Amino acid sequence: MSDNKPARKDAIDNCKPLGTMGSAIQSTHYRGMNMHENTEIRREVKSISYHAYVSSRPRYVVIPAGIEFFHVTESATGRVKGFRRLHRDACALARSLEA
Repeated sequence: MSDNKPARKDAIDNCKPLGTMGSAIQSTHYRGMNMHENTEIRREVKSISYHAYVSSRPRYVVIPAGIEFFHVTESATGRVKGFRRLHRDACALARSLEA
């Protein structure tokens, strides 16, 4: 333990700066994997939105009004245009009023 100088000297001699051979190996590694391709695909997906295809807000919306009871209301005024006991029936009514 008293003679640490040779071990330290070997460790220092075996260290190579990152700017020489290490960076060349790393850049080749990343070029082969196309690391940026994944990022570009993710950015492209974020720019595509279903909101771009919707022309405007829906005119009629379905709102729960109690236990197994739904109102179909006009979104601009809040007036109730109809009601149904099943959610799918209320959605069908809203779609038919929308058309």
